Formats: sequence, structure tokens, C-alpha cells
Amino acid sequence: MATALTAFYDEVRSRIPGCPSSVIQREILNVLRDLCERTNIWKEDLDSIDVVADTAEYSLTAPSGADFVKNNPVNVAYYNDVPIRPTTRKVLDATGTAWQNNSGSSPNRFFLIYPSTVRLYPMPSEALDEGLDIYAVLKPSLDATTVEDFLYDDHRDAVIAGTLARIFNQNGQPWFNDVAAKDEASAYRREIASALANIQRGHTTTELRAQPRAW
Repeated sequence: MATALTAFYDEVRSRIPGCPSSVIQREILNVLRDLCERTNIWKEDLDSIDVVADTAEYSLTAPSGADFVKNNPVNVAYYNDVPIRPTTRKVLDATGTAWQNNSGSSPNRFFLIYPSTVRLYPMPSEALDEGLDIYAVLKPSLDATTVEDFLYDDHRDAVIAGTLARIFNQNGQPWFNDVAAKDEASAYRREIASALANIQRGHTTTELRAQPRAW
């Protein structure tokens, strides 16, 4: 299920009646994207990817209405239903071997070629239908008109506070209010901290459309 962005709009508009709807809608989306970037709270299984023999790199496709977060967009990766470990090109280069040419039937590591390409190591030597699965970290896309229900149900206060902070801070506009901007920015930071604490404790009530596999 999804919630329309207009659900946030009505609550923000009541606090800043003179602000154009286009400004409010833009800032709501900006805050939702920022919230997801800061907390990594939206995670979802991508469609399984067919593995091609002697091919190491695979493009990732985000679901409709979503983009990958900038930092660590892959939460977990699986090859043939077995979790594989993240690594970096720098770590592989440090081995002093021509790792790019290494191949094997069961890749056990991966790294990202920013922003949405995964490279497997060693390079798979055999084809495997739906052999690669990615549990990704997402944020709403710039053209999103709806968001996952949990972003409204569980993080409405954060989005409203962040949106108000951004709008009140627009210097030169009739709705500029430095005091209110600082108050709402503080409230937004508190909501972010609370969300991160809940995630770390494993107490988040986030409703995900997909759950990670058991290790």
C-alpha cells in the first residue's frame, strides 16, 4: 500500500497558509528523501537478477517511484541464496593479484560501482537464473507522488517538522520565520535521532514490503 504525498501537504499547509502549494510539495519530497538518506529506513528486495557466465558487473533497478540512497544502497546481497560479503576495489587491489580476472562458480564478495552497479568477486564462471538477489536501501524518487505507508504512519512528525523548517528558513519570503525554522529543525533532528535509536534497538515498526532472508 502507498500514501499520497498530499497527506503530508494538508498538515503543513495549515501552519503556513500563504505558502504556494508547489513549494510545500517540493519540500515535503526533499525531506522524505533526506529522512531516508539519514536513516536507511526504507529497505526492500529488488527483483532477482540472472547471472551470466564470465560477467562480473550487474546493473540494479530501483522500484517505480524510488531511487537508491547515495551511501551504501545495498544492505545485503545473496548469490544463489547465500549471503555474500561487501568489499571494496581498494581491498582487492591490495592483494597484489590480477583479481579482475579471477573467476569461480560461487562469488562470495561484492562491491558497488556507484551508484547502481554491483560487481561480483570472483567473477561467476557459470550462468545462474535469478542467482543474484539484492536487499536495497531506497528513498522516494524526485517524481514520486506516493510513498510507502510506513513513512506516513511512523514518520509523519519528522516529515512535517523537516518541511516546516525548510520553508520557514526561506529568507526573503513572506513566511520567513527564523525562530520557527530553528524550532522545527530541532524537532526534525530529534525525530531522526529517535528513528535511528529505534533501528539500532531493533524496535522499529517500519512496515516493509519485503523482509531480509535469514542468515
